[in-house]
Amino acid sequence: MIQIGIDISVKGAGVSNPPPSAPVNTVAPIVTGTPAVGSVLTATNGTWIGSPTFTYQWYTVSTTLPIAGATSTTYTLQQTDADTEVYCQVTGTNIAGSGTGNSNNIYIYDADYYVVYTTLPISVASYAQSQLQNRLMLDIKAAGAWAKLDTFFVFATDGDEYYAALDWKNPNQLAFNIGCVFNINQGFVGDGSSAFFDTQFDPYNMGLNYQQDNASRYFFPYAFLGSGPMDGIGGVQNTMILNNTIEQRINQDYFNLLIPFEYTTTVEPKSIHRNSATNVRLYNGTTSSNRTVFSAEPFADTQKILTSDGAFAEHTVAAYAMGASMVAENTAFIAAWNTYITSI
Repeated sequence: MIQIGIDISVKGAGVSNPPPSAPVNTVAPIVTGTPAVGSVLTATNGTWIGSPTFTYQWYTVSTTLPIAGATSTTYTLQQTDADTEVYCQVTGTNIAGSGTGNSNNIYIYDADYYVVYTTLPISVASYAQSQLQNRLMLDIKAAGAWAKLDTFFVFATDGDEYYAALDWKNPNQLAFNIGCVFNINQGFVGDGSSAFFDTQFDPYNMGLNYQQDNASRYFFPYAFLGSGPMDGIGGVQNTMILNNTIEQRINQDYFNLLIPFEYTTTVEPKSIHRNSATNVRLYNGTTSSNRTVFSAEPFADTQKILTSDGAFAEHTVAAYAMGASMVAENTAFIAAWNTYITSI
């Protein structure tokens, strides 16, 4: 018997897999963390097609330049990152090639300002306001003033009355607004009869920088009404008065200037500085004049604004500061403030 077999196999009919494709990022990486100098940001990989392995590079948004050495999933923020935005670029690689995915951008705050920003709910100060104030912090640090301050109030564009009562150097302590009207873009306004602002700063007990013979006070006005006091400290020892008088005082008790000094109604920062036991320098903006007068130990009383020794004023104060003598830093400090106040 003859058997006939039929081979029904088909040679060469196998199906091969398609060639691999380069990775594709389908869900962008996400950067999280506290956006302040000294903190650590962390980037996720995101979601990818192509089963890649990953490498990382952090960038500064404004320059699009890679940040040297920042090549891991985490990045510790440096002082040079303040007032910039950063992001992480994740690169996915497989045998077919590579692809990239960029994370969200993160705006970076100075560490000291971030403490101020987060003391009260962040919603109090808008994102745009917070960036302006962050730049102010950086500018006054560059001016050499921040390290010399004991107290610093920024009243203008602080979101609301309660946030404006924050002392930037002591942000956990809210000062007292006694009847003043508050305006976001101007600050606190006195009523000329009973309204004033109590800084809650006692230079005798709290003045680490502010000392008997090494002291400064700044009044940053927005507007003037009348000729009353700009600041004072219960009694006659410390008083800045808007007129031509020998009674402009800083740690002086009853001692008067040998000749008068006039704080003008020009809307520019006013300040008074003691840089020795006998010398006082007074400024309208950056225009100054020396006076001779003996010093006295500071009183144990909190510094007030818009009142002195029972007198009150209707001026509008946009900021206030006290600290060590800043004759050398005065021009740069005022320039930093003027940049801020003209930006809001």
